Parts: sequence; C-alpha cells; structure tokens
Amino acid sequence: MKKSILFLFVILCFCLIISSCDAGLRILDIEIASYPDKLFYVIGVDKDLDLEGGTVYLISRDTPKGEYSEEMSGRAFEIEHNIDFQKEGIYTVTIKRAAFYDTFPIQVVSKETLESILRDMEP
Repeated sequence: MKKSILFLFVILCFCLIISSCDAGLRILDIEIASYPDKLFYVIGVDKDLDLEGGTVYLISRDTPKGEYSEEMSGRAFEIEHNIDFQKEGIYTVTIKRAAFYDTFPIQVVSKETLESILRDMEP
C-alpha cells in the first residue's frame, strides 16, 4: 500500500512539474519572420524545397512577437506543399506546428522564362 501511495505521489509531482514548466511556452500562433533565401526554382535544375534562411516566430502568452523564433529548416515544423518542380507555376508552402500554421509562395519557372526575365532587367 505504501508503495502505491508513493508511486502516485511521484506521478503527481511529475505532472505538476511538467505542467508548470510548459505554462510559459504555450504557443498561441506562429508567423513567418523571414522567408527562405530561395523562392524561385528552375525546372530541370531544382528538385527539392530549400528552406534555408527562413525563420518562424513562435508567439506565446508570455512572450511578445519577435522574441522567440526558430529556423524553418529545423525539425520543429511540419512542411506541406504540392510543388511540381517540373511544371511552371506559383505554389504554396505551409509551415505547421501543432494546430498553427502560416504560408508563403514559391515560384517554379523554366530556364527560358528565367533567361527572358534576366534579359528584361538588363539596362
């Protein structure tokens, strides 16, 4: 009987410690802080989404926006997209954490389209 009571007491203490530690970290929302370095992809050249350079604000009850952020490329987020790297178009990338998400667009272009854009930019 004493072992059972001691076991229940330990579990109760553990639950109280865990819940009090998490109280200040409860996420209320996420928001893209900075887009990835790469937002344009070329057919036949690029085959994978590159999130390097992108960061996401984690907004909680006790921290103001901008105080805490994480890199998109880390494992803290679930990434969803329907990008076809073989077809020109604008695609949406969704960054998720728990029930919260934010989105941003990327564009896939052909080599010819990219060359045309670069020619048009020349003085």
